[in-house]
Amino acid sequence: MDATARARTAVPGAARPAMLPDLVALMELRLTLDTEIAALAARHRDRRDLLRLKGALAAFARELEADGDDGPVGAAATRRAAPRVPRRGRR
Repeated sequence: MDATARARTAVPGAARPAMLPDLVALMELRLTLDTEIAALAARHRDRRDLLRLKGALAAFARELEADGDDGPVGAAATRRAAPRVPRRGRR
């Protein structure tokens, strides 16, 4: 089967081999942008932002506990693994 026939029988929405370099470049761009956006958000955060994040993490932990999911990544493990927001800059 030639490349054109394979492309026609591929799963709809699946990346074709020729598209992979573009997808890799797009993912690299997203990684760079997301990192910079997160750094800017951290630099400009205030106490209210930190309280909202803490509330969101607590709600997530309650959801996990309510589900009774004590698998490899249970609620306690998730709380321990949650990143801590550094205390620097504005408060």
